[in-house]
Amino acid sequence: MTGARVAGPADRAEIADLRTRVFVQEQGVPPEIERDALDAAAVHVLARDDAGRVVATGRLVVRDGRAVIGRMAVDAAARGRGHGAAVLDELHGQAVLRGLPEAELHAQVSARGFYERAGYAAVGGVYEEAGIAHVTMRRRLPVLRPAAAAETAGLLGSAVPADRWWVLVDGTPLAAVAALRGALTGLGVAAGGEEWGRRLACAVVDGVLPATPPRPA
Repeated sequence: MTGARVAGPADRAEIADLRTRVFVQEQGVPPEIERDALDAAAVHVLARDDAGRVVATGRLVVRDGRAVIGRMAVDAAARGRGHGAAVLDELHGQAVLRGLPEAELHAQVSARGFYERAGYAAVGGVYEEAGIAHVTMRRRLPVLRPAAAAETAGLLGSAVPADRWWVLVDGTPLAAVAALRGALTGLGVAAGGEEWGRRLACAVVDGVLPATPPRPA
């Protein structure tokens, strides 16, 4: 099963190797451009193949209240197998958990269709970055708020304390919620243990002002 997770310090060397292969060696991007100061503070995500090799990566930077996704790279031998989509889904989940309502990325024109299938739309025309044609693309993201127990009572068959659930408030279809659930659960487990990870809301409630979901004590 293809999946992705947030990278830790021990993964950084493998991520750097993959990015060098894809951007510097394959696409001819100068190494001094490929690496930048934003890497230190970014959220990095990776996917591994069945052999345990890092085959896809991307990063998330918060800028002006927006999730800026970049450095999306998939090993040439692993393309078309869902690894890039898994990384993008995880990055979306990480952005949602930070209360960011919109994602932006600078897509290589050759990958525009991939991002359109993930809900992105082009903003403006084509331009060059590092000698490669790009287009800026954006999409809205689900927004979460703390849920009331009554709203989630039917999800698992019993009411759950309100401070243990988050609810999507932007009318996102349940199918889209399901796509985010793995990323949300993964961060919940990292933040507060397995029980917190299981208690992430999958309800949709319209017309409520968004709020950044609280972290467990």
